[in-house]
Amino acid sequence: MKIFTAILLCLALLLGACGTVTEQPELYGYYVGSTIDAEGYEISMDSVYAGENYILLAAEGKGEMCLAGNTYDIRWKMKGEELRLTLEGKTSKGYIEAGRIRLDYLDMGMELHYDFYEDYTPGALRELTEEQLWWHGDWYGWWIVDEAQGSFQDMQGAWWDLCATVEMQGDGLGTMRLWDQDGSKEEPLGEVRFRLNEDGVGVSTQGYFASVQLGQGDWLMDPQESGMEDMLLLSFGGENDGGSFYYSIYLRPWGVDWQELADKPYHYDSWYLPLIAEGKPMPHSLPQTP
Repeated sequence: MKIFTAILLCLALLLGACGTVTEQPELYGYYVGSTIDAEGYEISMDSVYAGENYILLAAEGKGEMCLAGNTYDIRWKMKGEELRLTLEGKTSKGYIEAGRIRLDYLDMGMELHYDFYEDYTPGALRELTEEQLWWHGDWYGWWIVDEAQGSFQDMQGAWWDLCATVEMQGDGLGTMRLWDQDGSKEEPLGEVRFRLNEDGVGVSTQGYFASVQLGQGDWLMDPQESGMEDMLLLSFGGENDGGSFYYSIYLRPWGVDWQELADKPYHYDSWYLPLIAEGKPMPHSLPQTP
């Protein structure tokens, strides 16, 4: 009888272990707060919880949760496809799908969304100057091929809506990722590393845009160049054996009103304005142009 009981106990432990898995290194890292889904409405998390918001999933079921700038130790585990996160003795349930945590926080009737950031550094925003904070964040606008020759001639005058996200560091270095309707944040059209010089101009150090490699000083992003408040205007080009092209990029911070301008992005009225009115963050992809 004792042997039979011991066998049953071992089976129970094995089944429990199969259902709960904590050591999943592919899930480790920082997930930064993006939005909150409450009663069918999705709003920016920063508008509710001012300050830093993130979840850190680390080894051995340990981690951190920062909400409105307040940091707590957490325990976490996966039970099947379900995430269980325990903070100060209270457990919240959620899911991790495609790099996003969806957390039903303390059964409060709202779902918190956190997106995975590979290079996130806690407290980094607190180190940024006012000038650096102006650059940091999401941008929206368009890019246009101003002049094209040879194999690129059919592109002349073509233009596309453009999204960009900028991540700044306290040392004045930044990374800009850009995508149009043919790509996404995960499959960008360009990614450019830059530094801010003494005049507040973003000077490229390396990267690419539209399959053209960029080096030191190829892009000069001067906030004063456009002559307008809260707008970045820059121009560059590329060439190969078959031809050449030259383009311009126009970007403004996500949420800025473009009404005073005659030229606006194609999806400004149908896509951008409704998202802004609902307080939603910039999506990772743009709608297709008919």
